Amino acid sequence: MNAIDAKTKKKSRPFVLWADWRDASSLMRTLCRLTNKRPRCYRYINTGADDIAVIVSDTRLTEKEADAAYSAWINGKG
Repeated sequence: MNAIDAKTKKKSRPFVLWADWRDASSLMRTLCRLTNKRPRCYRYINTGADDIAVIVSDTRLTEKEADAAYSAWINGKG
């Protein structure tokens, strides 16, 4: 389901980033820092294992920007 931003009337398709439950807040800080945008709508979904799905739905943040930040975050952890 797409979310529609009330101000811009643009559709935003939710996307998912995966993180270990201990690293989810670190991922969101990196996402905000590298894109200079703070997602307005995101939530953590516990999958029952050690990982958490971070669902991001925000018209200000594109999936491409998030993917680039996610890759940088993963590479920085290693």
